[in-house]
Amino acid sequence: MAGFNVITEGHGVRRPARGRVHYDTIVERWTILADKHILADDYVMLKVRERLSLPDDCATGLDLHYRCPRCLYGEDQGDEDED
Repeated sequence: MAGFNVITEGHGVRRPARGRVHYDTIVERWTILADKHILADDYVMLKVRERLSLPDDCATGLDLHYRCPRCLYGEDQGDEDED
């Protein structure tokens, strides 16, 4: 999915967005699992659903595999390239 991080342009994200989409065949429902900051951004979530042709009523959830550096390591981490 090269170039997918274009959806985060202008939203302060410098690294590619991370997450995954899961389909539960028993309840027949899509779930987007991602970092809490991605899930909180309505614009980004809209673009994710559009790009992946997902329905508007997708479930969302956090996954410990998908956390930004600040959530993983603290507020001062990952800021070396910022002024």
